[in-house]
Amino acid sequence: MIEPAQTSFARPSTQGDTRTEKKVPPVIERRGRRWIFGSFLLCPCHLPLTLAIVISLAGGTVVGGLLRDHVVVAGLAISFGWVVGTANGFRLVRHAQRGTCPVPWRARRRSAARKPPT
Repeated sequence: MIEPAQTSFARPSTQGDTRTEKKVPPVIERRGRRWIFGSFLLCPCHLPLTLAIVISLAGGTVVGGLLRDHVVVAGLAISFGWVVGTANGFRLVRHAQRGTCPVPWRARRRSAARKPPT
């Protein structure tokens, strides 16, 4: 027979006490999902469409001329932006699901700044 404590989905440190269960704010997860959805606009499979839109919007300007002359560099930059945006989105979603801080060094730096010198 399975005991009720083993079927609980709470963290091991908070099993049995739902009042102290730490709720992860969904803000980090929403921000991660926005990064993922936003980076789909830069997806390399949409690259011809993205470049056509950007070049047509920037047509007649210096930026439009640079994009027309350096299509490969623009494509590499857009692809790099897609990789970085997708990776950042997945990182934020993963941290939200784990309940950890996505930027742990900031927390360490703040706590180190609060310690009085010995």
